[in-house]
Amino acid sequence: MKLWILDLDNTAAHTTRDMQDDPRRVNELTLVDGVREFLDETKARGDRCVLVTVGEWALQMKKIQQLDLSIDYFILSPQIGKASCRERG
Repeated sequence: MKLWILDLDNTAAHTTRDMQDDPRRVNELTLVDGVREFLDETKARGDRCVLVTVGEWALQMKKIQQLDLSIDYFILSPQIGKASCRERG
C-alpha cells in the first residue's frame, strides 16, 4: 500500500482560475484534468490518499464537497499563508 499526498488549491483544483479570490464562487470550482481518474486508480490499487489544504475550515470543506472528492484523509491547516509555511520549513 502507498500513501499519496495531494494538495487541493491549484494542484487538484483550479482554485485561482475558477474562484477568482471570491469565496462565493466555490460552486464554480472544478478539478484539474486527470485528478478524478488518479483518485479512482489509487483506490482501486488499495492505496490511500491524503488531501492537504491551507485555509479557513468552512470554505475548504465547501471546496471538498463541491468537488465530490472521495479521499481517505485530509489535513487542514489554518490560514497562515504558504509563504509562512515555507519560512517554517
